Amino acid sequence: INFALGMIYSTFENTVTIYLMEGTFSPSINGESFPIILPSFINIIGFEETADNSILDGENTWGNWSIIIGNFGYEPYNVFISNFTITGQIANGSNMDGNSVIELFGYQQQDMDNYIHLDRLIIHNNGGHGIRIIRANTLLTNLTVVNNGRNAIKVEGPGNSYLLNSILWNNLTSNWEDGANIWADGLWEHNLYADYTDIDPYVEQ
Repeated sequence: INFALGMIYSTFENTVTIYLMEGTFSPSINGESFPIILPSFINIIGFEETADNSILDGENTWGNWSIIIGNFGYEPYNVFISNFTITGQIANGSNMDGNSVIELFGYQQQDMDNYIHLDRLIIHNNGGHGIRIIRANTLLTNLTVVNNGRNAIKVEGPGNSYLLNSILWNNLTSNWEDGANIWADGLWEHNLYADYTDIDPYVEQ
């Protein structure tokens, strides 16, 4: 996937879509390297209309701190990621500052013409946070984020995120003391709106 991304040039006028084949993308099976670095104006879509057929597997390998990173700076960053499963990310860092399966950074938080859409993803059995959003606008739909070591979703910095028709369940499997299924930095105004979503309560260990 990183090889394909290195061969394209996506722009506002030319959004590029990469369609994944059925199967597992991992270091041992096809030499896939992580993290996958997202450029702006890119769509990555798994095989058929389900998250089960295309799998990104970090194989719990040392160094696979994140599986997908989008760091868009001050540039527009419309991105669509859909239809696959992500597993096998390994934890690192302290309780709250460790990496996430998907890390998204952006700086045009007041401009809702710029957003990242994650749809129909299964994020399970990873060591760190599921999704970390920093100063970015996101639309999160039809997600299943379960059995991960830290928070399901962590938001920091100004921005707006919409969580719809999703399941956040049985995260914090590493029993980190300062976690929750959804964690927001109270020093910044990141608005996270959730609807039609099943979130299990955090029970302090």
